[in-house]
Amino acid sequence: MAEWISDIVRKTISPPLCESLADGVALCRLIERVGGTRIRGVHTDIKFDPQQGLAKSGRARMFATENVGLFLKACNGIHIHSQDLFSPSQLFEGDAHAVMHCLLAMVRVAHIRGVLISDELMSLANVERNISPQEAHPLLRAPKPYDQRRSWREWGYLTLAVIFIVAGQLTIAMAFVQGSLQTVTIKGIGSYHFGFSQLTYTPFVDPKAKAKASQRLASVAPEPKYYRELAEAHESLARLYIIGIIIGVFLGVACILLLASSVIEIALIRCPLQNSRTVTYVPTWLPIAASSLIVVGAGVWSMAGVRECKMYVRELGRAGEMRVRPGIAFWLAVVASGLSLVAGVIMGRHEKRNRTYSKYPSIDQKFA
Repeated sequence: MAEWISDIVRKTISPPLCESLADGVALCRLIERVGGTRIRGVHTDIKFDPQQGLAKSGRARMFATENVGLFLKACNGIHIHSQDLFSPSQLFEGDAHAVMHCLLAMVRVAHIRGVLISDELMSLANVERNISPQEAHPLLRAPKPYDQRRSWREWGYLTLAVIFIVAGQLTIAMAFVQGSLQTVTIKGIGSYHFGFSQLTYTPFVDPKAKAKASQRLASVAPEPKYYRELAEAHESLARLYIIGIIIGVFLGVACILLLASSVIEIALIRCPLQNSRTVTYVPTWLPIAASSLIVVGAGVWSMAGVRECKMYVRELGRAGEMRVRPGIAFWLAVVASGLSLVAGVIMGRHEKRNRTYSKYPSIDQKFA
């Protein structure tokens, strides 16, 4: 075991093993190589009196305890069972059995991850695996399945993801309802629906420009062409309104399907298929992509409505200026897109963790 650790951490580890690993530095470097992660905050400059030992050196023991704590936390990250771990006091007091039990469990995980291990050490790990944890540690309870030992922090992340997804999709749905009920009032034209944009028409306040516009409008006789243009403009706005309703209904259904897929994904993350090497999840980028498409579609829809309205005003020859600004519904959709982004990141973190666990599901079965 000492030779294997020395080869991994590239540092000489000499027996007795507990004394060489007492500062926790070599353990952190070992778990970094096995787990493929970087551990931050490791105290590498621990100094203590060899005659007194680490157990009687207060400051050095405190730093060593922090290092061992980082090592144990990283062990949970590569799914080493809690009954296989030792406590810092067992390491400082020289409990070689508990330390060796943990290291052999790490050897089995390292073998699954492709780390080179000698045949003798692997045989020892296989033999030790056949010893029940209750025989080695009588005070330990029987191990529970992994999916039943989730910590409160994991449940908190999953609950937060569900809240973000539900809130985001409901916000998008509310935005569409608000956008469909939103009206744009233009003086002399009427009120029309333009979805996610607020469009206002302000007549010129310049008396000369207003007088010229009035003279021009007064000189225009109510010919059939005028009424025909007015009817065509109304038909164009009516077509736009109908298209907007169709798009709103379509995207509303998409929101419902998106919410359903998010709930399905949460269920799959809660109960991963641990007996197979490939796990199929609903993609976590789906909330992000759908929300982005909704915002882009709302913008295109609004710009189309503004263009139609400007053409209508231009055809009627009215003097005024057109101002367009995003409505409340548009900003609600942006907020919903952000919430879905946060939910996708949180769920992606747990999906990565469960994919890693599902990639190596047979740690207990391989050496049974």
